[in-house]
Amino acid sequence: VSTQSTWEAVVSTQSTWTWEAVVSTQSTWEAVVSTQSTWEAVVSTQSTWEVKEELMENVGRRLAPTVCKLRADVELTCYAYQGINAIKKCLKAADELDSKSFPLDIKLVAPPLYAITTQTMDKEGGIEKINEVIARIKEEIEQDGGNCKVKEAPRIVSGRDETATDADAENAQSAAD
Repeated sequence: VSTQSTWEAVVSTQSTWTWEAVVSTQSTWEAVVSTQSTWEAVVSTQSTWEVKEELMENVGRRLAPTVCKLRADVELTCYAYQGINAIKKCLKAADELDSKSFPLDIKLVAPPLYAITTQTMDKEGGIEKINEVIARIKEEIEQDGGNCKVKEAPRIVSGRDETATDADAENAQSAAD
């Protein structure tokens, strides 16, 4: 899609602009707003540079990349001789997969439940990374006679979801005691 034809289509419908009409696809819109000639066309038609600045601010806010937090819950048990040492060993092996692009955080929620989290801009890559971590944990724990059960597959969580899940786990732990 050429920038000029896209812009002409947008300008021809200027009386009925909506965000859905203007931003039909993110890549097309980014191509349109990245060229100076496009903005010269806007200014020459009816707008001022103030309108351009406001439009750029709004578009920038709407197209800003967002960090998503991913979480998976696994249950780790080992009733063999190695016991907790096998669990520690598999968690250390999983921690070796930590990287700058996918920083891993593995926390004990309530025995035997562990939460694996990462924060990234790449949702699909983050899900793949957490699945890779779970596979590594399974491989390591099963070598020592333990068991890894995925309680919740990798998913996007908000801060509120995570706090609620942690609170539920603490309540369950208190009830078990």
